Amino acid sequence: MKPPFIFIFVMSLFMSFVMGVVMSIAMTIINGAPFIPAVLAVQIVLATVVGLVVMLVLPVAQVGEKFAGLFHAKRGSLPFNMLQAVIINTVMTFCVSFAMTAYATGFGDMPGGVTFVMRWLGPIPLVWVIAYIATNLALPVGTMLAVKAAGDKMPKPPAQPAE
Repeated sequence: MKPPFIFIFVMSLFMSFVMGVVMSIAMTIINGAPFIPAVLAVQIVLATVVGLVVMLVLPVAQVGEKFAGLFHAKRGSLPFNMLQAVIINTVMTFCVSFAMTAYATGFGDMPGGVTFVMRWLGPIPLVWVIAYIATNLALPVGTMLAVKAAGDKMPKPPAQPAE
């Protein structure tokens, strides 16, 4: 049973915004760049838009659910959320980081032979860890907001047999 579009949209928008804020701040710190509010705001908007498009086009959350299901984690439990966050965070980190790096530095080589790929993938391990923590903290809040937005359009879970 697939959730309604409003649920998917609100959840994707919220998670993209959270990831955008966290990754923008983290990458600014990692790269040693100055905090310039206008630049930071543009990065957050860019990351949010890219994240939203990725989440709406690719079935990232559904793949994360299937991944958690491989470990027999119960939907809504902490292990389920942590396993689902691995997939969501990995896809989002690579896609958003790609866009942010391209925006900030372009695709060309930098002095000293630093290529775009090096600038893009270099900070990924640290950014991934930071974003993974943020994803785990944000998933329950995003789910709550999306359920409220969907209201009575949410499919009811199947009745559990009495034990």
